[in-house]
Amino acid sequence: MELVVSPRPAAPPPMSDLTRLCERVAADLRAAGVAHPVAAAVALAARGVAGVERERWAARLGLELVEVVAAETGEVPFGELDPAIGAAAHEAGLDLVVLADLARRWSTEGGAPGGGPSGAGGEGGVMGERPPGGT
Repeated sequence: MELVVSPRPAAPPPMSDLTRLCERVAADLRAAGVAHPVAAAVALAARGVAGVERERWAARLGLELVEVVAAETGEVPFGELDPAIGAAAHEAGLDLVVLADLARRWSTEGGAPGGGPSGAGGEGGVMGERPPGGT
């Protein structure tokens, strides 16, 4: 008996349910006018998977509580999220490439919440990458 395998086109791996949920939360946050909705959704999802309160989460990540609050309320652009939050999000199973693409796309749309008329103030960038001179 000969086994014949038909070639299949290479397809990207399926997106995780958590990544899809994160996209939906980000869309709701965006509609509510949050400045950096994807970053906020990522920060919330990472902590949600861990199942801990903000204070404990901040301590676990080695961050100040105000840093966690800022991330979860969308005050921090995606590319400026603390690397500890990015690592936690990755460990939780979030597809950060997909979410970075979404953040970048929304940041360049004219007139989009968090994007301004020319796309300024968006949340594109590489997670954990600080702007020159930034903290």
